[in-house]
Amino acid sequence: MKPETKLPALTAQDERLLSTGLPNFDRMLGFGLMRGGLYILAGRPGVGSSSLLLSMAEGIKRALFVSFEATPTQICARRIAARSDVDSARIISGAPLTEAEATRITMVSTVLKKSGMAFSAAADMDVADVLDLARRIHGLRGVFIDPLSMLLVRGAKDREAMAYSIGTDLKRIARGLDVPVVATLPLPRTEDQRDDPKCMLSDFGAFAPIEQFADTVLLIQRTVYSDAQVQQIESLSPPSLIECVSVKNRYAGRGVASFALQPETGRIEEV
Repeated sequence: MKPETKLPALTAQDERLLSTGLPNFDRMLGFGLMRGGLYILAGRPGVGSSSLLLSMAEGIKRALFVSFEATPTQICARRIAARSDVDSARIISGAPLTEAEATRITMVSTVLKKSGMAFSAAADMDVADVLDLARRIHGLRGVFIDPLSMLLVRGAKDREAMAYSIGTDLKRIARGLDVPVVATLPLPRTEDQRDDPKCMLSDFGAFAPIEQFADTVLLIQRTVYSDAQVQQIESLSPPSLIECVSVKNRYAGRGVASFALQPETGRIEEV
């Protein structure tokens, strides 16, 4: 009788897994982001998807971050704000700072310059452009796109065809470069049309084909926590409390990760 072959279980020390810098989130994902994996982070507008995506990219290091919604100046301000606890709007506007705030910003800026992250905020990029940029980065560890729905697709007959093309091409980038590709997908505001306001895969609409290519699908949404949980986040007041639900994961079971988001700075902390 042929002996049974068992696949080795994933561990936190697996070289193909990259930490996001968020330990509980890593465990939910399967001890980090898998090289070659395609991850979709979907949520309604304003829920914190972009902030979580940027936090993940910061944790990975040496990543390409493509934004269709923020300028390089805004992205830079968000990165500094998240680490210095200074409102990003004040950083961008050049508002007067205290001596302590100025010192923190200087120290954070010095650290961030050494992170090796690359940014692009072009408004007319397609997947081929993303691939071209990614190939130029030595030691690339991840590609992050915000949001995937604004990638150009030439020749697509409708939005479903566009989604199928984007899903196919992003999966090829992940596999070809052997890095995780993580992209946000904004969902429509349909919560008032049904009893359960939580996000669902059916909310993908015309972008439903994306799900079949994704290795992991994460739904991010606002939630309510107990007073005890809120008190754990002493540095965030008042925080926006959100949860990230794994509804599909080829590397681990389904799970939930909880976060507190400081809207003024974009800082993400685990609850």
